[in-house]
Amino acid sequence: MHRALQIPEIVSLVSRCAGEDSLAALARTCRAFCEPALDLLWEEQDMLRNLLHCMPDGLWQCSNDEENEAEDENDEDDDEVLSLLRPIVPTDWDRVLFYSQRVKSFSFDMDADLRYHFSPTSVLDILRMSFPGPVLFPNLRRLEWSSISRPGTMHHIRLFLAPRLQELQLHTLHSPAELSLLPTIATQCPGLMEVDIDASPSLMKSVQNLYTFVIGLDQLRSLSVPRIDSSVLEHICRLPTLTSLNLTNHIPVTLPAIASDDLLFPTLHTLSMRVRSPHEILPIISLLIRAPLLGLKIDVPMWKDTAISFAALCKALGAHCTRAHSTLQSLSLRNPGVRLSGNVDPTLVVQNFHLRPLFLFTELTEVSLYPHFGFDLDDSMIDELARAWHRVKTLVLGQSRKVASGQASGSRITLAGLLSFAEHCPHLSFLELSFNASVVPESLTRKPPKIRVQQSSLTSLHVQISPCHDHQATAAFLSGAFPKLRNLRAETIASNDRVLAHSLIKKWKAVEELLPLLGKVRTEERIWAWDQNSQQEMLE
Repeated sequence: MHRALQIPEIVSLVSRCAGEDSLAALARTCRAFCEPALDLLWEEQDMLRNLLHCMPDGLWQCSNDEENEAEDENDEDDDEVLSLLRPIVPTDWDRVLFYSQRVKSFSFDMDADLRYHFSPTSVLDILRMSFPGPVLFPNLRRLEWSSISRPGTMHHIRLFLAPRLQELQLHTLHSPAELSLLPTIATQCPGLMEVDIDASPSLMKSVQNLYTFVIGLDQLRSLSVPRIDSSVLEHICRLPTLTSLNLTNHIPVTLPAIASDDLLFPTLHTLSMRVRSPHEILPIISLLIRAPLLGLKIDVPMWKDTAISFAALCKALGAHCTRAHSTLQSLSLRNPGVRLSGNVDPTLVVQNFHLRPLFLFTELTEVSLYPHFGFDLDDSMIDELARAWHRVKTLVLGQSRKVASGQASGSRITLAGLLSFAEHCPHLSFLELSFNASVVPESLTRKPPKIRVQQSSLTSLHVQISPCHDHQATAAFLSGAFPKLRNLRAETIASNDRVLAHSLIKKWKAVEELLPLLGKVRTEERIWAWDQNSQQEMLE
């Protein structure tokens, strides 16, 4: 045997480069690779079926036995229910114990086993009574338990709570009895670092056990829970390890007693909140002064407030998230509204000055803003935005205003305003906003100075409900400013004027069809101009 194969690190690296079939062959034919190959083969499991196959033949009997085989031949949806043919003796567990210690990640999803017409619930009770150890997988690091499709299996989870468990996902808690498990989990698995728990809305009034569970964890790196109170907030904001926080239902409006000089959320990189009202968000934003945020996502799906509240949210972010001014890379503020028809009260629409506090975040590369009643911006604000977010790669400015009085909703952003993106955002590849393409500028120059601008990163443009009159001139302008632009999509308009809606979609489709040809012509022109300049330099 080559001396390199006597080095465990090399054997492990080679094993990780092999496919599943190759690992199985290595485990059977080479002693040097046997243990590493078996470890990798069993490292991640998503069903109990594989483990039961390690037990002796003739131990289990399926409900679909030979006498029912003909009857069940045409019934592919029946689940096999396993039952014991004889008592389990200690030697029956030898192979199970040999392999179960290698499992590091287990996903319990009944649908995975049911794809093979095998119901694990018929086995779990037997395993709980007869397994010779406290947990089935003693070296388990990650556990995902899904009971969304078939609730009532959560009581079996104690068989899988390994003491060194680091990652736990529970989807979904359905009853108070299942909530009662949480404090026990915190005691048995004190080293949990990543926790993702979802609970039925009917349990939201009795989640004290959830609070106790979270407060009992001191090494959290990632937390996703439907609800917290002020005591939980006080605990997690002081954790030196927390990097990701996802709150999906309710945030306490009352803040805990915290000194102004305390270092809160010192390592928080990602924050996602889905709440009922922006007023729930403002208190927690005030705690983010020193948080080095990289990503921030706020969804308020049921809120139908005015632009003033959206402005208050933007102002709070700019005022309190001071450290994130130089770190935040992804920002999403979404409150998508209903499809509107008719005129919209101007006080409900986000205006130019409402966005300015967000321009303090100068490192943004992904921005998605979707207020309920959309925007009313102009070219000057687009220029200011492009200068502030010069690193942006993806930009979405959602627009909910639709068709009013037989005319496409007007936008004060013009085609000329898009040149600001060409001039100041060299990395922008996806853009979504509504603008007015009725008037096509005669040139691609910016004034002052009169310099032609061109940007070669933009490939996709979503024009929403932008009006367009001359599709050929519009295509020529867009191709001149963004020569790599190929994908262009207009939004289907919910309007009583279906003729206008169809005409608008058809025109933008015609623009998209012209872009590849115009792009090819411009490429040929650049090559020709370069050749001409090269020849002129040689003559000189």
